[in-house]
Amino acid sequence: MKFIYQSPIEVEESGKQFFVTGCLMSEGLSLNGNYYEFESLKSIAESAVSKPVYMGLTTQLVNGFRVRNLHDRSKAPIGRIVKTWLNKTARRVYFKALVYNREIAEKIKQGWHVSIGGNVLHEIVEEAGRKIARIKRCIVSHLQVFSPEVPSGVQGAEVHQVVQECCAFVTERGRILPLKEIIASLEAIGEI
Repeated sequence: MKFIYQSPIEVEESGKQFFVTGCLMSEGLSLNGNYYEFESLKSIAESAVSKPVYMGLTTQLVNGFRVRNLHDRSKAPIGRIVKTWLNKTARRVYFKALVYNREIAEKIKQGWHVSIGGNVLHEIVEEAGRKIARIKRCIVSHLQVFSPEVPSGVQGAEVHQVVQECCAFVTERGRILPLKEIIASLEAIGEI
């Protein structure tokens, strides 16, 4: 089963690189009828690291019907998830993703939403006359960010902040190495 989940994000900015932070998933029922159990959050946290980040939604014909607000992965990714963590108290999975372009990071900072796509192991149950997919395990394939004008699948989904971070490597004597020297050093030892 394929799925979509939408949630709040933050975009952070510092130095030369821009990072988006936010919530990938929280325990509970999404607007599209998927119930994410706490156990499924662990698989989300584990599988999301290094997955691509895409921007925008699209409309397509599906079985002759026009379907709006589908994830648009027709363009190159705008970034990549670099870190996830599970907050057991809040019962949520949070993430940090590198965004490659400053202009895109600035747009995201203005209240964009986040949604994840992937594959799930689930069972269908009926609760209160409604069929619900109870998610047991989830393997994330990508993260999608989209405009705040589009309704999100999670109430209160909103951007938290943008962080720009500077990555620096320091020698034993305290000298900061420029990126060219770091790359040359790694090439010299055969690491790249």
